[in-house]
Amino acid sequence: MNLQQIFDAGVSGVLAQGGYSANAFGDCLYRGANGCKCALGHSIPDDDYDTSLEGDAPRHTDEKGGSRLARLLGAETDAECTILRDFQSVHDACAKGNLPLSEFKARCRAFAETHGLNTDVLA
Repeated sequence: MNLQQIFDAGVSGVLAQGGYSANAFGDCLYRGANGCKCALGHSIPDDDYDTSLEGDAPRHTDEKGGSRLARLLGAETDAECTILRDFQSVHDACAKGNLPLSEFKARCRAFAETHGLNTDVLA
C-alpha cells in the first residue's frame, strides 16, 4: 500500500467504526475491543496481525526493510516510516483525549495537507 491508500483506509475505517481503537487507559491498539482498529491498524492485513505488533511503531532500521510493521505497511524508507508514525500519532492523541471524531477529521486534514495527501476521504 502507498501512503495515500493507508491514509484513506485509516480515516475511512475509524470514521466507519465510529471511534478509536484503544484500551481502557486510552492507549492505542492496532486491534481493540469489538473489532475496532486504529488508523494504521486498518492497513495491517488480518492474516498478518498478531498481538506482538501492539506497542510497535513502523521504523526503518536496516537494509532488510526495518520493523515487521514497516514491512507489513510497505514502508521502505525512514521518511515513509516517519509519516506513518505521524499518522499514528494523530489517532493516538485523539484516542487518548477521547476527542470527538470531528477533531480527528480536522487533525487528519492538517496531516494530509502537510504531507501532500488527497483529503477526499474526509468529505
